[in-house]
Amino acid sequence: MRALPLSLTLLLASIPALANAATANRARQDVRQQAVHQVQHAAAAEQPWSLAMGAGLGMAPLYEGSRAYNLSPLPYLQGAWTSQSLGQFSLGNAGLGWTPLGNAQWQATLLLAPDSGRHETFSHSNLRGTDADRNHLAGMGAIHSTLEAGIALQYQVATLGFSLQAMQDVLERGHKGIWIDLGVARAFELTPRWSSSVNLQTRWADSDYMQSLFGVDDRQAANSGFARYAPGAGIKSVSLGGTLNYAVSDHWMLVMMLNGSELVGDAGRSPIVQQRFMLSSALGSAYRF
Repeated sequence: MRALPLSLTLLLASIPALANAATANRARQDVRQQAVHQVQHAAAAEQPWSLAMGAGLGMAPLYEGSRAYNLSPLPYLQGAWTSQSLGQFSLGNAGLGWTPLGNAQWQATLLLAPDSGRHETFSHSNLRGTDADRNHLAGMGAIHSTLEAGIALQYQVATLGFSLQAMQDVLERGHKGIWIDLGVARAFELTPRWSSSVNLQTRWADSDYMQSLFGVDDRQAANSGFARYAPGAGIKSVSLGGTLNYAVSDHWMLVMMLNGSELVGDAGRSPIVQQRFMLSSALGSAYRF
């Protein structure tokens, strides 16, 4: 099997795993998925292994639906090893992946990834936010960190990439639900050094996931003051994002990304949501060995 291309846009995959505790995992997970699903720009490594390291800064809301923002550092490490008989194995900030099936046009990858959950209150928001914003979820209780497992399917047609990813809380201690992302990405080679891509993505979630992130049960209503709310399964968000990459050399690359996401349906109507539209961005550099 041919090794999957190693695009340094995967630098952005470290946002949910490595930002400090005051930054929301759920809002940044949309950024992670947007980055992972980008049409690949960098040339594939011919050797059976690849390794990339880098660092940068990422901006995201404290949690999905928050109007407070935080800026966090993004250390990054991503490695992959390819076997002709076993496929490709990858390990990095975003989790563990195994791609047993695929070629230059399509891939099927099994995934195991951490989910850091959501805090009840936040100690600070260094870009924007008041004390009331940081304590907006007081009484709601924390969503515990957990482990997600699932599968990602990708299909490439020229410069268009289609993706489908499904993940489930396998420990049943976090959001306890299932989410499915469907996306399409378009790559653009601007110059020999500059490249970009645009990604459109939507996320469907089951009722357990929606209740954990956007619902308010009787106990939470009594503790927080929010009205009781029971969202159902359905489309949770629609996101549009883009990346801009600059190849400094054969090994060094600069990566810039901006992603906008709109909470829709039952998620957008949740009483805990302060604003439906959220922006996330990242700027960093990485070195591919």
